[in-house]
Amino acid sequence: MPSYKKMYFELFNAMTDAILALQKAQQAGEEAYINDDRQALRCARPETAPSGGESEATPTTPPTARAPRR
Repeated sequence: MPSYKKMYFELFNAMTDAILALQKAQQAGEEAYINDDRQALRCARPETAPSGGESEATPTTPPTARAPRR
């Protein structure tokens, strides 16, 4: 009969190792992002809206789903 306690601890240790590896990789990525000396991208908005309608920078709402036909 298999030792469920031993199997549980082996699985727990493997999961813990995987979580720690993912956290380490995430932290390395965050540090690389913070230490990058390139300037961050910014969204620019026009100072005045063009005449005759909405600004191109104005977000539009996505189309809604159509109701089923009867």
